Amino acid sequence: MHVESEEVLVVNRLTEGRHMLRISKVVAVALLVLGLGLGCSSTYFVSTWVDSSLEGPVSLAGKKVATFLLSNKESTRRIVEEVLAGEVTSHGAEGIPGFTLMSAAEAVDEEWVKEQLRAEGIEGAVIMRVIGKETETRYVPGSTYHAPAHYSSMSGYWGPSWTTVHEPGYLETDVIVSVETLVYSVTQDKLLWAGVSETMNPNHVQSMIIELSAVAADEMKRSGLLE
Repeated sequence: MHVESEEVLVVNRLTEGRHMLRISKVVAVALLVLGLGLGCSSTYFVSTWVDSSLEGPVSLAGKKVATFLLSNKESTRRIVEEVLAGEVTSHGAEGIPGFTLMSAAEAVDEEWVKEQLRAEGIEGAVIMRVIGKETETRYVPGSTYHAPAHYSSMSGYWGPSWTTVHEPGYLETDVIVSVETLVYSVTQDKLLWAGVSETMNPNHVQSMIIELSAVAADEMKRSGLLE
């Protein structure tokens, strides 16, 4: 009963955080567009959770941490797990891509997975999974740039009118993909950290999660899990 209530609490916390950010979505979109213009990431976390029952921060630095992407596309899984393992390693732990430990067919056997992780000395696991895709339509207002025209003469009207530019408003549809990232202690079989991220208009799921790997590693660093 305690485990079930804890899982419900995690889900509720993540959901509440996501709904609160939905209220200011227009502002978030504006900041995101500005950020893109400055070359910033298009991926951001809308909610995170840390196990508050832990006595002091838990660090995975120096420990073996397996990285997993739950996907039925093997090529995508391999690339993303490799990149995520590299990010984990760059932050002080020993990242190990999940595909080097088990195949997709072997991964469905939960008991075998537990034994395999223990046998390999894995102490932590970072798991990513795409959980949603939605679209949002926003209006981009039009604008007009012009020089003052003088209608009393043709020359006074002609020149300024040629330089007048009107850009009409239009509707633009954004695609938002949500991904959950979970960090577990394998030795304790316990959830340590959880987060839900969103990516605006990703070109490809693979490139999106590769980008997310760096953002997630930074979030875990802020929580004290990584260096």
